[in-house]
Amino acid sequence: MKSLYTLIIAILLLSSSTQAQHVLLSENFSNSSQANVVPSAAGAWVTRDGALYTRQHSGNETPALIRANVAKPVSALDADLRVRWTGFREANGGLMQQFDSEVFLCYKIGSNGVVRKIKVDAANMLNTAVNNEVTIPLSDNYQNVHIYFETTTAKGYSYRIDNLEILAFPNMFKWSMRTLGENPFVVSAPKAATAYLLNEATMSWTMTKESSVTHETVAVSNTQHPRTSQSFSIVQAGASKTEGTHIKIQFSAMMADVSFNILDIDRTMTTNQFKDSVVVTGVNNAGKVVLATNSFVRNAANTAFNPKASSFVGLNDVNNSTDQGDVTVVFAEEIKEINISYYNQGRDKGRQAISIGNFNGYQTASPLPVELAWFKGAMQGNTTQLTWSTASEVNNEKFVVERSQDGRSFSRIGEVAGRGNSSETVAYAFTDANPASGTNYYRLRQVDFDGAEKFSKIVAVQFKGKYGLSGGMAKVYPTLAASEVNVSLDLSNAQVAVLDASGRQLSQHSVAGQSLVLPVTHLQPGLYFVKVYNGQQQETHRFVKQ
Repeated sequence: MKSLYTLIIAILLLSSSTQAQHVLLSENFSNSSQANVVPSAAGAWVTRDGALYTRQHSGNETPALIRANVAKPVSALDADLRVRWTGFREANGGLMQQFDSEVFLCYKIGSNGVVRKIKVDAANMLNTAVNNEVTIPLSDNYQNVHIYFETTTAKGYSYRIDNLEILAFPNMFKWSMRTLGENPFVVSAPKAATAYLLNEATMSWTMTKESSVTHETVAVSNTQHPRTSQSFSIVQAGASKTEGTHIKIQFSAMMADVSFNILDIDRTMTTNQFKDSVVVTGVNNAGKVVLATNSFVRNAANTAFNPKASSFVGLNDVNNSTDQGDVTVVFAEEIKEINISYYNQGRDKGRQAISIGNFNGYQTASPLPVELAWFKGAMQGNTTQLTWSTASEVNNEKFVVERSQDGRSFSRIGEVAGRGNSSETVAYAFTDANPASGTNYYRLRQVDFDGAEKFSKIVAVQFKGKYGLSGGMAKVYPTLAASEVNVSLDLSNAQVAVLDASGRQLSQHSVAGQSLVLPVTHLQPGLYFVKVYNGQQQETHRFVKQ
């Protein structure tokens, strides 16, 4: 069983981000009988020590290709998917060489769909945790998305997976909801009465181009790049490596987890008319350029992504009725503006076309007046170490550090003085010397000299504490229940309460023993919480009623 682990997350179901993402699977492999991820061949992967491991080679055994399947396919989604996990390459028996077997996150749509493979964990260093995130761009309502991991066994080495999450990011803005033939630069121009909305934030579209560039099409279309839904198409001629079309999309609020598709980035092969070149960048609230990251290319043989330049270049001629030239652009940082420049690296400056697909993203909740670069928490011994950094500060008096046991009711546990005004990176740290058993939720309350206050996002750190169970004071299972939920306690004389998603208490139970069965048949389907407390400490678990 896992003795201690740290899970740092934005609270998906308790903050404003619930509008943008849904947790489809969350598995930390603490339970050896977990059934969320299963090997395609018996014994190929083993759940132990709080992680999912590839089996070890023995003797002169031939290396074998092995897979671990997400047990249930994802169906009926109108969303992009993000798969997140921690990968770890480990030597067994004191070996010190590199473990160079490639690791892939694979998916296919439908039982007979084409398998897409995304290489992950490119850094082959041993005993180094790698935080992976892969975006699977669906953008339309697909059925049966099969997801699995694939690698090759190696003598003396293991690859392990931990803290796996699969999140759905439903499309917030769809071209299928717009009128065919409309021009975004007219319909959603700055100050337009009919401006596009992405999760209640307006999207103002403007365009400029060099004088050498002409446009054949700048409109919402379903013919330029045939799809099951519409897109925004741009057909241009006369562009060069330095002259093209420049699109600016400005949001009325800071946006997080912004992603969108660009369709048909390719080139001509028999002539040299065009070679699509697209540069995509963002701008944050401080006016700094933000590069696209974690961007997904459907077929690397047809389109190349340069993360240092935040650019895409077409490599092969692609039939525009397929998705083989499509890419998904992802911004890991918050942005307030997107800039897209469309060039042509072909010698003859011929006719070329791309389309822009649907957008995902959501407004950040109560952003700090300072530019908070990051906020993290981690267990260190019997304490929690909180660290954060600011890129700039204006009128910043202090940070008040607050903690909660349920993610809703917070109390002050300390404060750290701010820099006041700064345009340089400033690092901060705070130690919580007495974290409670179970999950501790932390947030920063930033206070200006004039008394104005803003809150940061929330991070959660799970701590075993002095109790023996991996979850702390209690273990609650199953997390997806139809008739009953079991509460296994590592203490006696505890109070157990059931709460709904809004925090309203539905029932309370005094438990003298070490187990309790909660009937849930009468509950409506949805998210619920089980709060366990003994007068000194408390912890909160959650389950979903089917």
